[in-house]
Amino acid sequence: MTIEFLPEKDSKIVTTLHDVLNLKRELSESYKDLIRKQEERDFYLPQEFSEHWGRFFKEPDDFPNTYKLFTERLVGNLLIDVGGGSGYSDFAHKFGAATYINVDRDIGSKETPPNPLVALDDKIVDGLHILDVKSDMLDFVSHVKDDSANFMLNGIDICVIDDVEYHKALALELARATKPGGLVFGVDSHIDWIWEGLGDKAPLRKKKTDPWLIINTFIYQKSE
Repeated sequence: MTIEFLPEKDSKIVTTLHDVLNLKRELSESYKDLIRKQEERDFYLPQEFSEHWGRFFKEPDDFPNTYKLFTERLVGNLLIDVGGGSGYSDFAHKFGAATYINVDRDIGSKETPPNPLVALDDKIVDGLHILDVKSDMLDFVSHVKDDSANFMLNGIDICVIDDVEYHKALALELARATKPGGLVFGVDSHIDWIWEGLGDKAPLRKKKTDPWLIINTFIYQKSE
């Protein structure tokens, strides 16, 4: 069932994590193996790609079509930042999202185990509901309800997740969980390679918005 949000920034309706997730869904053994392999890695290269969007926010007149698309699709809706590190809520604030969920397995205390069903932090900032969830990306997205959210991935490449099969599984779950007409966007993430390679068979269609959009960024939209 699609989650409905109100676009008013001062709305008193607060989305809980349980509104977003299918709590009854069980992960397949193959998904559990993919997640376990990433948890056992003793080294990976954390990336900081959110700042690549700096020019996008500083020079909005250069990107009128992209601004229009984000405004139409994010206002009053849910935006999930997959592998968001310390969080990058600028998009959610700028384009009027109702709720922003930052998902990353390395936030919070090292003593706190990852759990996709629990929010480490839950607050409202300037009318935006913000939740931080310490969780593996695939584990969390696999629990998100069908057709319910928009997603952002910045720098989720082969350095961060070194298993191509993990990326393929994540791509399948993102396609399932993205709301009709919703967006999956970001910069330098392996999902762009996967869907670009599928061409017309990709589950979401790549959007060509403005000719000078930041290099290596991508925007995909799900059919209505």
